[in-house]
Amino acid sequence: MVTDLKMEIDAVGDEASIAEIKKNTKLPATITGHNGHDLDLVTGKLNSDNSFPFTMTFWGMPSVMNFNGKQIETPDPLKDRIFYGTGSPEGKIHIDSVSGKNTDEKIKSAVTAIINDISNKLQFPDKPMKIGETFTQEIPMAMPVPGFTNMQMNIKLVYKLISVNNDIANFDIDQSMAMDLKTTTNGAEVAISGNGKGSGKLVYSIKQNYMSSMVSNINFNLSMIMEGITFKANASANASYLAVVNEL
Repeated sequence: MVTDLKMEIDAVGDEASIAEIKKNTKLPATITGHNGHDLDLVTGKLNSDNSFPFTMTFWGMPSVMNFNGKQIETPDPLKDRIFYGTGSPEGKIHIDSVSGKNTDEKIKSAVTAIINDISNKLQFPDKPMKIGETFTQEIPMAMPVPGFTNMQMNIKLVYKLISVNNDIANFDIDQSMAMDLKTTTNGAEVAISGNGKGSGKLVYSIKQNYMSSMVSNINFNLSMIMEGITFKANASANASYLAVVNEL
């Protein structure tokens, strides 16, 4: 799983306030981010309740953010760790233990969230689909912006079945997002609005009952008003996912 983000942020407002901001930050500010996960998951035999044991190994992938030309590398705390747990018939997982020293509950929770998020990304209708039919899903997205808390938004995805060949289903994806909210950051009220659109492709293996690959992109803009200053951001995000299922 790989995600890339590009963003440019500028600010308009009182000249004195803008000048104060420019003492510490170059404007417009540019942000790029690259984040990914590479893992192997091996499942065991089904239990009587249809749950199953698994081992999951994270091989590590660089996570880098670049802010105004300054690169900020983030060490991967999951690299080379092996997680042991149990999966449910609904696709949810529970991690029981982790290899290595200094493993805290935060790491367990983070990995659980990553895998469960994959399961939640695609929920098909409970009836057969015909070519040309669509279904809609909304998923949450957290966008990190330096100086602010992570901004939460929902992305609406419309999946359209394009073709079915050799037990492979192909979908087109239409994405849209809109937000209009007020929050508080460091004691100051912040009004945030934005919108965006994007597209993508999804490949699903009917035989293996699993998503084989997905690529998506979305372009969006945001406006953040705080203490009389308006921050405007234009951004694009690209994501790709690839899974290979081997039956042993």
